Amino acid sequence: MRIKQVVITNYQSYYGKNVFDFVEGVNIIHGANGHGKTKFFEAIEWIFDDYESNLEGLISQKAVHNEIKEGINVQVSVRMTVSQGNETKTIEKSFIAHKNNESISISRPSLIGIREEETGERYQVDFPKELRSEIFDERIRRYSMFKGETDLKVFESKDALSTLIEMFSDATYLKNYIPKAEYFVGRAENAVTAAGKKNAREEKQYAILSEEIINLRREISDKEKERNQHEINIDKIQSSILKYENIIENAESYQTLSERIRIKEEEISKLQVRVRECENYTQDLFDKNWILVNYKPVFEEYKTKIANVSKTKRRLENEFQQKIGEKKAIENLKNGIIPLPIGAPTRSHMEEMIEAELCKVCNREAPKGSEAYEFMNNRLQEYIEAVEKDMFEKKQLFKHNYINSLTKISDSNDENISNLIKMESKISENFEFVESRKADINKKIEEREKDEAERAKVIGGSKIDVGSAATILRDFKGLNTNIKDENTSLRSLTNIINSKKEKLADFQNQKNNLDIANVAGYLMKTQELLNDVLTITVETTEKEFNNLVIDLEKQANEIFQSTNEGAYTGKIKLYKSKRGNQNQVEFKVLDNFNNPFALNGAQEVLAHTSLLLAISKMVKNEANESYPLILDAPLSTFDSNKYPAFFNSFKENTDQCIILVKDFIKEDENKKISIDSSFYQADIVKDKSLWVKLDENSIENQIETTNSVVIEL
Repeated sequence: MRIKQVVITNYQSYYGKNVFDFVEGVNIIHGANGHGKTKFFEAIEWIFDDYESNLEGLISQKAVHNEIKEGINVQVSVRMTVSQGNETKTIEKSFIAHKNNESISISRPSLIGIREEETGERYQVDFPKELRSEIFDERIRRYSMFKGETDLKVFESKDALSTLIEMFSDATYLKNYIPKAEYFVGRAENAVTAAGKKNAREEKQYAILSEEIINLRREISDKEKERNQHEINIDKIQSSILKYENIIENAESYQTLSERIRIKEEEISKLQVRVRECENYTQDLFDKNWILVNYKPVFEEYKTKIANVSKTKRRLENEFQQKIGEKKAIENLKNGIIPLPIGAPTRSHMEEMIEAELCKVCNREAPKGSEAYEFMNNRLQEYIEAVEKDMFEKKQLFKHNYINSLTKISDSNDENISNLIKMESKISENFEFVESRKADINKKIEEREKDEAERAKVIGGSKIDVGSAATILRDFKGLNTNIKDENTSLRSLTNIINSKKEKLADFQNQKNNLDIANVAGYLMKTQELLNDVLTITVETTEKEFNNLVIDLEKQANEIFQSTNEGAYTGKIKLYKSKRGNQNQVEFKVLDNFNNPFALNGAQEVLAHTSLLLAISKMVKNEANESYPLILDAPLSTFDSNKYPAFFNSFKENTDQCIILVKDFIKEDENKKISIDSSFYQADIVKDKSLWVKLDENSIENQIETTNSVVIEL
């Protein structure tokens, strides 16, 4: 099977129709993180699954914003066209989304299958799911599509390899005959037993032997089931132990790094709080009067104007009062006297002198009715009238005192101006503080990321939730205790089963001797013949399976060595075992002394990839069919010098592969991305290259603008 074309329409980041054309050989799809590379992989997965949940999440947000919200119906679809045998087959999965009031209504997904025969006849099939399985069987697809390096380690399960091998070996067909052979052997044994009971001289002994044989077979079957469960438990525990081993070897380092990371996260958090407190710029403009930072020249101009106005007011007032004074002086001079100022003597003194009829200024009597008395009395009345006139009719040029109020404002703001001058330096210091703390935050983040990368190395890249090192150590001890208990139980059960099998063999021999003496020869020969048929069928099935395992191991090692030329990386070893009647194949990498070989991340991926490619060749040889391999981001732990060998291994061992990578994307100082020139070197094998990237109208953090486009390189 070859994938010819994939068309993605309005699916996730792909707005509108996007066409991917593929060829035989190595197809490479470039894509930076977040540009739609993995969405392509998920689109193919979506064609082959039947889940209908979260369909709204699959709709392109740009389609939602530009079309659905405007009342336009949108079709979301993924279509794959393949060549298989002499036919071209197309499978398409889609649904319709449209606006319903303020929400989005979605139709049930539909599946369409189209078959085009060699003659050119093209028609839609009645059962598209069957065509879909025909194109890419689920059992094959499980070992053909891998997201990330962790998925590539699929052969850590003992059942994974045996399932694949049995699918494509002749053992599969032979295995179907084993239950039938067992049935006929059972019928023959029953016939012999019935004849033996009828003809046996020692009927009681024969009945006891037959019953013992039946009971022992049942007990052995029960014990084997129990043993099988212990073997499953041991495999699970062993798998968990393997996951923890890398961590346990470096538990102390892990714990130290975790504590360092925790401290740095606290420091980052505290710094971020301080930055947030100092970055309330809009609020500070008003609450802290930052908006007045450039107010000084305005205020200085205000002070100058108020001072000038005040000075002018005082001059005008003084001139006005002088004119009033001059007028009064002239009137008094007309009478030929220069008057004392109003209020001299005081009112109380004047009233006292009038009452005493004595002028205490010149110390002369002033009897009532005399000229002196009348003068003092008139003087008092003038004073009273002058005071009342000042109170109620005082003549002023300016009735109000606004200038004084403005002057007070000016004087009071002199202190504020000094504060404003200080504020400018405070604002500057605030900005410098914020920038300095941001630099500290970035530095702390870099340090934390380095520690996290170091910790990732310590835990061997495992994705399990490891928790704290103390918890890991405790769990690890518990796992080791559990596996010891399971192994003890397994040994005990194995001894019991072996003992019972010995008893069964003894009883069976005794019964056989009685059968030979009492049962007709043809029945015995029939039983013997059917036993031989069963034995041959079982042994041939095992032999076919074993031969395929040996061949697979050989091819996997050839590929593994070619991808690691010039470096010693151990050898791949496949161990066949039985759990009950089920074959199992365990995958390991050993050194020259058959001890487990410690692989780094890239070597481990290459070991699994080598086995994967060997299986791909096996499928082609055994089933006369090949399937494409689709890998998303398989190179994250690889050094660039390993890239050529990796791509070349796929070129030499598969008919078609689609590899999605981010490793050749580079970004310049302006955050503009491009394909690195190293990709175009001759040693990077490729038959076709595509580039998935966000178009120029896509705006970061605005998902409604996101659109991934496909560029053919």
